[in-house]
This record gives sequence, structure tokens and C-alpha cells, in this order.
Amino acid sequence: MGRDRSVIMTWPFAWLATATRKGPLGWGLASLTCFILFLLLTFPFGPLQHRLLTEFNRTSGLEVRAADWSVGLPATIEWRDLVLTGPTIGTISVGTARAAIGVFQAILGHLVVEYAIQLPGVAQSEVGRASGSLTSAAWSLQGPLAVKGHLQQMDLATVLKPYVSRGTIQGDFMHRWDSTQGAQAALNGEGTVKADITDLVVERIGPNPSANSSLTFNQIHAVFACRSCTCDVTDLKGDAMDG
Repeated sequence: MGRDRSVIMTWPFAWLATATRKGPLGWGLASLTCFILFLLLTFPFGPLQHRLLTEFNRTSGLEVRAADWSVGLPATIEWRDLVLTGPTIGTISVGTARAAIGVFQAILGHLVVEYAIQLPGVAQSEVGRASGSLTSAAWSLQGPLAVKGHLQQMDLATVLKPYVSRGTIQGDFMHRWDSTQGAQAALNGEGTVKADITDLVVERIGPNPSANSSLTFNQIHAVFACRSCTCDVTDLKGDAMDG
């Protein structure tokens, strides 16, 4: 009786409470942190992941299906057990594909995605992996777009059957498009591919498989320059079993 009672409000995070004691700057940092948390919690990951898969289908001409997908922080989408199907590649299985979206670029209307693809059945994360980035001037993915990446000990037999029965590739690639509109958009644009292939066995090199025996290479170094559906070999060195 007679004693004043007051309500004490506390911050959910101790470091936020500390920051607010720093004056206007602390309040600004705390407000920015709350805004970022709110943005991440309300970010439309579902429509975005569907849009990414749809655009990949449209530009590549391949059909991709994912068994499951999930969201990670700060702004990451991960697909698991993917299957890529196409008229020339057959069926390719992918263990996981991860895409990290640049939040601040997204606020400005741009799309920047850091991606990582892991082949199935690989115990070491450094092997059977492709990683890189995709940059688009707009969320619609209809304007200028650039892709670059690195291949780390990828098993060619997994992605190029039945033409290749054995082989490992490591290399770098980059490609850019002024426009991604059109059914054959993936074949347009310009870019380069640098690849080192080891222990390669090619099973089919022509329309009549019975007329071609397999070719074995110890090592191949190749550089390609691609532009508007055409790729030129600018450097090629190889070491075959038969010389």
C-alpha cells in the first residue's frame, strides 16, 4: 500500500538493449535490426523459389523437379533431391541446390543469388560441387543477366550419360545475356568456359554407336568462347592413352 508500482519492459535481446543506451545511433541500429528481422520473416520465399525454377525451365529447355525445399537464414532457399530431364541429357540427379538471395539488392529491385549445387552420393562437400552467382537487373529475370561459377571435381558420368562413362571436370565459366526472352534464350548471349578434365572415357561420339569405339584421355585442357549459339575452341590440349 502507498508504494508506486511501475511496469518494466525489457528487450528480447540483451545487445539491443545495450545498443539503445548509446543514444540516437543505438536506436537507429536497433530499428534497422528489427526491420531486417521483419523483412526476413515476411520475405516471399515460396513465390520466389517457384519463380526461380520456372525461369530455369523456360530458359534452359529442361524440366526440373524438386522433392522438397526449405528456407534458411539469412535469406536462403535449399532444394533437395532434384531431377533434371531433357531431350539430349536424359535424366540428371542433383543432391542439393542452395540459393542465397542478396536482401539489400532485392530491396533495390535487383536480384543477386549465390548458388551451390551438390551431386548426390558424394561424401566430401568439396567434391562434386558447382558454385557461383547469378545477377539480374530485375526480379523479372527478363533484362540483362549474368552467371558465373566454378566446377569442383564434378563427375561427368553423372551428368553426361550415356556419352561419357568416366571422367572428372574442374573449371570456371561465365556467361551474360542482354535479354533472356525467348524459348531458346539459354543459347544466346556470350561467355567463356575453361575446363580441365581427367580420366575421361567417351563412349559415343556419333549417331551410330556401334561404329564408334570408346576413346580414353588421361587429361584434357580446353577453353571455349561462346557467342549467340556458337562456341569456338580457343585452346585445346590433351593426352590420350593411344597418343
